[in-house]
Amino acid sequence: MDSIFGNLDDLYLFCRVVDAGSLLKASEQLQLPVSTMSRRLTSLEKRIGVRLLERQGRELSATETGQVFYARMGSELSQIELDLHQLLSDEKQVKGNVRLVVPYTMYQSFVGDVVQEFMLTYPEVTIDVKLSLDDSMPETDRDLVVGFNLGRSTDLIARPYFMARDVLYASCDYIEKHGMPTSIEESLNRDWVGLESSRELHFMQDNGQSVSCHMKPRMVVNDVKMLVKAVSAGIGIGAIPRHHVPSDDPTLVKVLPELQLHRRQAFLYYKRREHQPKALSLLIQMLLERAPKLKN
Repeated sequence: MDSIFGNLDDLYLFCRVVDAGSLLKASEQLQLPVSTMSRRLTSLEKRIGVRLLERQGRELSATETGQVFYARMGSELSQIELDLHQLLSDEKQVKGNVRLVVPYTMYQSFVGDVVQEFMLTYPEVTIDVKLSLDDSMPETDRDLVVGFNLGRSTDLIARPYFMARDVLYASCDYIEKHGMPTSIEESLNRDWVGLESSRELHFMQDNGQSVSCHMKPRMVVNDVKMLVKAVSAGIGIGAIPRHHVPSDDPTLVKVLPELQLHRRQAFLYYKRREHQPKALSLLIQMLLERAPKLKN
Protein backbone atom coordinates (compact mmCIF):
# COMPACT_ATOMS: atom_id res chain seq x y z
CA MET A 1 0.00 0.00 0.00
CA ASP A 2 1.17 3.57 -0.72
CA SER A 3 2.12 5.98 2.05
CA ILE A 4 -0.91 7.06 4.07
CA PHE A 5 -0.17 10.68 3.12
CA GLY A 6 -0.96 9.78 -0.48
CA ASN A 7 -4.45 8.64 0.56
CA LEU A 8 -5.56 11.33 3.02
CA ASP A 9 -7.10 13.59 0.39
CA ASP A 10 -9.18 10.74 -1.04
CA LEU A 11 -10.12 9.56 2.45
CA TYR A 12 -11.38 13.11 3.04
CA LEU A 13 -13.55 12.78 -0.09
CA PHE A 14 -14.92 9.49 1.24
CA CYS A 15 -15.87 11.11 4.56
CA ARG A 16 -17.56 14.00 2.76
CA VAL A 17 -19.66 11.54 0.73
CA VAL A 18 -20.76 9.84 3.94
CA ASP A 19 -21.53 13.21 5.55
CA ALA A 20 -23.54 14.40 2.53
CA GLY A 21 -25.40 11.13 2.13
CA SER A 22 -24.72 10.92 -1.61
CA LEU A 23 -21.97 11.33 -4.16
CA LEU A 24 -23.94 14.03 -5.99
CA LYS A 25 -24.44 16.23 -2.91
CA ALA A 26 -20.78 15.85 -1.92
CA SER A 27 -19.64 16.83 -5.41
CA GLU A 28 -21.84 19.94 -5.28
CA GLN A 29 -20.44 20.91 -1.87
CA LEU A 30 -16.84 20.39 -2.96
CA GLN A 31 -17.43 21.74 -6.48
CA LEU A 32 -15.83 18.65 -8.00
CA PRO A 33 -17.28 16.64 -10.92
CA VAL A 34 -19.05 13.45 -9.92
CA SER A 35 -16.90 11.51 -12.39
CA THR A 36 -13.71 12.81 -10.76
CA MET A 37 -14.85 11.89 -7.27
CA SER A 38 -16.03 8.45 -8.38
CA ARG A 39 -12.70 7.75 -10.08
CA ARG A 40 -10.68 8.86 -7.07
CA LEU A 41 -12.76 6.82 -4.61
CA THR A 42 -12.48 3.71 -6.77
CA SER A 43 -8.72 4.23 -7.00
CA LEU A 44 -8.55 4.61 -3.20
CA GLU A 45 -10.35 1.31 -2.63
CA LYS A 46 -7.96 -0.43 -5.02
CA ARG A 47 -4.91 1.00 -3.30
CA ILE A 48 -5.94 0.00 0.23
CA GLY A 49 -7.66 -3.24 -0.87
CA VAL A 50 -10.89 -2.48 1.00
CA ARG A 51 -14.43 -1.65 -0.17
CA LEU A 52 -15.55 1.57 1.53
CA LEU A 53 -18.75 2.34 -0.37
CA GLU A 54 -21.51 0.24 -1.83
CA ARG A 55 -24.52 1.16 -3.88
CA GLN A 56 -27.91 0.87 -2.23
CA GLY A 57 -30.54 1.70 -4.80
CA ARG A 58 -29.44 4.97 -6.44
CA GLU A 59 -27.23 6.07 -3.55
CA LEU A 60 -23.81 5.13 -2.21
CA SER A 61 -23.52 4.09 1.42
CA ALA A 62 -20.57 3.16 3.58
CA THR A 63 -19.83 -0.53 3.86
CA GLU A 64 -19.35 -2.05 7.29
CA THR A 65 -15.61 -1.46 6.95
CA GLY A 66 -16.30 1.99 5.55
CA GLN A 67 -18.37 2.83 8.61
CA VAL A 68 -15.43 1.84 10.83
CA PHE A 69 -13.11 4.04 8.75
CA TYR A 70 -15.56 6.92 8.98
CA ALA A 71 -16.08 6.52 12.74
CA ARG A 72 -12.34 6.58 13.37
CA MET A 73 -11.24 9.19 10.85
CA GLY A 74 -14.22 11.40 10.08
CA SER A 75 -13.95 13.61 13.16
CA GLU A 76 -10.16 13.89 12.88
CA LEU A 77 -10.32 14.95 9.23
CA SER A 78 -13.07 17.45 10.03
CA GLN A 79 -10.92 18.90 12.81
CA ILE A 80 -7.96 19.16 10.45
CA GLU A 81 -10.19 21.03 8.00
CA LEU A 82 -11.35 23.42 10.73
CA ASP A 83 -7.78 23.98 11.92
CA LEU A 84 -6.66 24.74 8.36
CA HIS A 85 -9.48 27.23 7.84
CA GLN A 86 -8.54 28.90 11.13
CA LEU A 87 -4.89 29.12 10.13
CA LEU A 88 -5.82 30.67 6.79
CA SER A 89 -8.20 33.07 8.52
CA ASP A 90 -5.48 34.10 10.98
CA GLU A 91 -3.07 34.62 8.10
CA LYS A 92 -5.53 36.96 6.39
CA GLN A 93 -5.89 39.04 9.52
CA VAL A 94 -3.79 42.17 9.53
CA LYS A 95 -1.46 41.98 12.50
CA GLY A 96 2.21 42.12 13.39
CA ASN A 97 4.78 44.87 13.83
CA VAL A 98 6.05 47.50 11.40
CA ARG A 99 8.99 49.87 11.94
CA LEU A 100 8.55 53.26 10.26
CA VAL A 101 11.50 55.62 9.82
CA VAL A 102 10.45 59.08 8.68
CA PRO A 103 11.82 62.64 8.93
CA TYR A 104 10.43 64.51 11.93
CA THR A 105 8.98 67.40 9.94
CA MET A 106 7.36 65.11 7.39
CA TYR A 107 5.73 63.06 10.16
CA GLN A 108 4.43 66.21 11.84
CA SER A 109 3.08 67.58 8.55
CA PHE A 110 1.11 64.66 7.11
CA VAL A 111 2.55 61.17 7.67
CA GLY A 112 1.48 61.11 11.33
CA ASP A 113 -2.19 61.52 10.42
CA VAL A 114 -1.99 58.56 8.04
CA VAL A 115 -0.27 56.38 10.66
CA GLN A 116 -2.96 57.18 13.23
CA GLU A 117 -5.72 56.35 10.74
CA PHE A 118 -3.94 53.08 9.87
CA MET A 119 -3.69 52.00 13.52
CA LEU A 120 -7.37 52.73 14.14
CA THR A 121 -8.26 50.70 11.04
CA TYR A 122 -6.02 47.73 11.97
CA PRO A 123 -6.00 47.41 15.78
CA GLU A 124 -3.90 44.21 15.72
CA VAL A 125 -0.91 46.02 14.20
CA THR A 126 1.83 47.65 16.26
CA ILE A 127 4.08 50.35 14.78
CA ASP A 128 7.48 51.57 15.99
CA VAL A 129 7.95 55.10 14.68
CA LYS A 130 11.48 56.49 14.52
CA LEU A 131 11.63 60.19 13.73
CA SER A 132 14.89 60.62 11.87
CA LEU A 133 17.03 63.62 11.09
CA ASP A 134 19.39 61.77 8.76
CA ASP A 135 18.91 59.29 5.94
CA SER A 136 18.38 55.72 7.16
CA MET A 137 18.23 52.35 5.46
CA PRO A 138 15.65 49.57 5.99
CA GLU A 139 17.26 47.05 8.33
CA THR A 140 14.63 44.28 8.41
CA ASP A 141 11.82 42.96 6.22
CA ARG A 142 9.33 44.94 8.34
CA ASP A 143 11.06 48.32 7.98
CA LEU A 144 9.63 51.17 5.92
CA VAL A 145 11.77 54.26 5.38
CA VAL A 146 10.60 57.59 3.97
CA GLY A 147 13.34 59.70 2.46
CA PHE A 148 14.84 61.57 -0.47
CA ASN A 149 18.46 60.59 -0.95
CA LEU A 150 18.96 56.96 0.00
CA GLY A 151 20.17 55.97 -3.45
CA ARG A 152 19.43 52.73 -5.24
CA SER A 153 20.13 49.25 -3.95
CA THR A 154 19.43 45.89 -5.54
CA ASP A 155 17.67 44.58 -2.44
CA LEU A 156 15.50 47.68 -1.94
CA ILE A 157 12.28 48.78 -3.56
CA ALA A 158 11.76 52.54 -3.94
CA ARG A 159 8.16 53.65 -4.48
CA PRO A 160 7.71 57.30 -5.54
CA TYR A 161 5.83 59.08 -2.75
CA PHE A 162 5.58 62.78 -3.52
CA MET A 163 7.51 65.52 -5.32
CA ALA A 164 8.82 68.54 -3.46
CA ARG A 165 10.27 71.75 -4.87
CA ASP A 166 12.74 73.92 -3.00
CA VAL A 167 12.61 77.71 -3.31
CA LEU A 168 15.28 80.19 -2.28
CA TYR A 169 14.11 82.41 0.58
CA ALA A 170 15.59 85.14 2.71
CA SER A 171 14.12 87.35 5.39
CA CYS A 172 12.99 90.87 4.59
CA ASP A 173 15.51 92.15 7.15
CA TYR A 174 18.36 90.26 5.51
CA ILE A 175 17.49 91.63 2.06
CA GLU A 176 17.15 95.16 3.42
CA LYS A 177 20.57 94.87 5.03
CA HIS A 178 22.46 93.06 2.24
CA GLY A 179 20.39 93.77 -0.87
CA MET A 180 18.59 91.36 -3.21
CA PRO A 181 21.04 89.28 -5.29
CA THR A 182 20.39 89.52 -9.03
CA SER A 183 22.28 86.41 -10.16
CA ILE A 184 23.28 82.98 -8.95
CA GLU A 185 26.91 84.08 -8.76
CA GLU A 186 26.01 87.07 -6.61
CA SER A 187 23.88 84.93 -4.29
CA LEU A 188 26.80 82.56 -3.64
CA ASN A 189 28.69 85.44 -2.01
CA ARG A 190 25.94 85.83 0.60
CA ASP A 191 25.38 83.91 3.82
CA TRP A 192 23.52 80.62 3.50
CA VAL A 193 21.65 78.32 5.84
CA GLY A 194 21.33 74.69 4.83
CA LEU A 195 20.33 71.20 5.87
CA GLU A 196 23.67 69.81 4.72
CA SER A 197 27.25 70.98 5.15
CA SER A 198 27.58 71.13 1.37
CA ARG A 199 24.98 70.93 -1.36
CA GLU A 200 24.76 71.10 -5.12
CA LEU A 201 21.84 73.27 -6.27
CA HIS A 202 20.38 72.69 -9.74
CA PHE A 203 18.42 75.57 -11.29
CA MET A 204 16.19 75.57 -14.36
CA GLN A 205 16.30 78.85 -16.31
CA ASP A 206 13.48 80.30 -18.42
CA ASN A 207 15.28 79.21 -21.60
CA GLY A 208 15.18 75.60 -20.43
CA GLN A 209 18.88 75.40 -19.64
CA SER A 210 20.04 73.90 -16.36
CA VAL A 211 22.58 75.65 -14.13
CA SER A 212 24.30 74.03 -11.16
CA CYS A 213 26.17 75.66 -8.31
CA HIS A 214 27.84 74.53 -5.13
CA MET A 215 26.54 76.06 -1.91
CA LYS A 216 28.45 75.98 1.40
CA PRO A 217 26.25 77.30 4.22
CA ARG A 218 27.38 79.44 7.10
CA MET A 219 24.94 77.58 9.35
CA VAL A 220 23.87 73.93 9.08
CA VAL A 221 20.71 72.56 10.73
CA ASN A 222 19.15 69.11 10.51
CA ASP A 223 15.47 69.95 10.50
CA VAL A 224 13.32 71.93 8.05
CA LYS A 225 11.54 73.88 10.79
CA MET A 226 14.92 74.92 12.19
CA LEU A 227 15.92 75.95 8.67
CA VAL A 228 12.82 78.16 8.26
CA LYS A 229 13.39 79.69 11.68
CA ALA A 230 17.04 80.48 10.96
CA VAL A 231 16.26 82.05 7.58
CA SER A 232 13.40 84.07 9.12
CA ALA A 233 15.82 85.32 11.77
CA GLY A 234 17.97 86.86 9.03
CA ILE A 235 20.99 84.58 9.24
CA GLY A 236 21.11 83.95 5.51
CA ILE A 237 19.52 82.57 2.35
CA GLY A 238 18.04 79.07 2.43
CA ALA A 239 16.63 76.56 -0.05
CA ILE A 240 13.38 75.66 1.69
CA PRO A 241 10.71 73.19 0.51
CA ARG A 242 7.94 75.44 -0.74
CA HIS A 243 5.16 73.69 1.18
CA HIS A 244 6.84 74.64 4.46
CA VAL A 245 6.46 78.37 3.81
CA PRO A 246 2.95 79.86 3.99
CA SER A 247 2.14 81.95 0.92
CA ASP A 248 1.17 84.90 3.13
CA ASP A 249 4.29 84.81 5.33
CA PRO A 250 5.32 88.51 5.58
CA THR A 251 8.80 87.79 6.96
CA LEU A 252 10.21 85.89 3.96
CA VAL A 253 10.77 86.85 0.34
CA LYS A 254 11.80 84.73 -2.63
CA VAL A 255 15.33 85.09 -3.91
CA LEU A 256 15.91 84.82 -7.69
CA PRO A 257 12.24 83.91 -8.26
CA GLU A 258 12.80 83.69 -12.02
CA LEU A 259 14.88 80.55 -11.43
CA GLN A 260 13.36 77.23 -10.39
CA LEU A 261 15.21 74.62 -8.41
CA HIS A 262 14.76 71.09 -9.69
CA ARG A 263 12.08 69.17 -7.83
CA ARG A 264 13.13 66.42 -5.42
CA GLN A 265 11.39 63.05 -5.35
CA ALA A 266 10.55 61.47 -2.01
CA PHE A 267 10.37 57.67 -1.88
CA LEU A 268 9.07 54.88 0.32
CA TYR A 269 11.94 52.41 0.74
CA TYR A 270 11.60 48.80 1.89
CA LYS A 271 13.38 45.51 1.39
CA ARG A 272 12.62 43.35 -1.60
CA ARG A 273 11.03 40.04 -0.60
CA GLU A 274 8.68 37.52 -2.18
CA HIS A 275 6.13 37.41 0.65
CA GLN A 276 5.77 40.83 2.19
CA PRO A 277 4.07 41.19 5.60
CA LYS A 278 0.48 42.21 4.97
CA ALA A 279 0.59 44.99 7.56
CA LEU A 280 3.56 46.56 5.75
CA SER A 281 1.86 46.24 2.35
CA LEU A 282 -1.31 47.92 3.60
CA LEU A 283 0.61 50.74 5.30
CA ILE A 284 2.50 51.42 2.06
CA GLN A 285 -0.79 51.40 0.15
CA MET A 286 -2.44 53.86 2.56
CA LEU A 287 0.55 56.22 2.52
CA LEU A 288 0.53 56.25 -1.29
CA GLU A 289 -3.24 56.82 -1.40
CA ARG A 290 -2.89 59.75 1.04
CA ALA A 291 0.23 61.17 -0.58
CA PRO A 292 0.24 64.97 -0.22
CA LYS A 293 -0.50 67.09 -3.26
CA LEU A 294 2.09 69.79 -2.79
CA LYS A 295 2.33 73.15 -4.49
CA ASN A 296 4.73 73.28 -7.43
